[in-house]
Amino acid sequence: MKIRECMTRDPVVAAPNDSARELLRRMRTRRIRHLPVVDESGALVGILSERDLLPLEGDHGASFDDPCVHDLMTADVKTVETEDTVHVAVRLFIEHRFGVLPVVEPGAARRLVGVLSPIDVLQAWHSLSTRVLRRDGGER
Repeated sequence: MKIRECMTRDPVVAAPNDSARELLRRMRTRRIRHLPVVDESGALVGILSERDLLPLEGDHGASFDDPCVHDLMTADVKTVETEDTVHVAVRLFIEHRFGVLPVVEPGAARRLVGVLSPIDVLQAWHSLSTRVLRRDGGER
């Protein structure tokens, strides 16, 4: 199965100059734990996790001390491509304990087209295994 078949398309994203405090509020409201960071062209430049923002959680200081996403994001991001197999992503999830993998188009531009989470993979596996079980005469 290809990643394009089970990824989440059009994810919520951040820009490098966004307010980290505002993104923390947005992430909490939408129950999102990871945000890809993209530039004006839609190219992936980093990723921001809720964990990256935890130091801001208890800090109710003045807005002058509001870091931007660029200051807190991880710039060296492992990615998968739309045409990679889910097996490639599962290996990365296991080896690195990632909560999400950004999905980019094949090629050098690194244009973000989606994200893939372990839940996306499990949903795809469940759907596929259910079809196989139905075809083969039911659940065992």
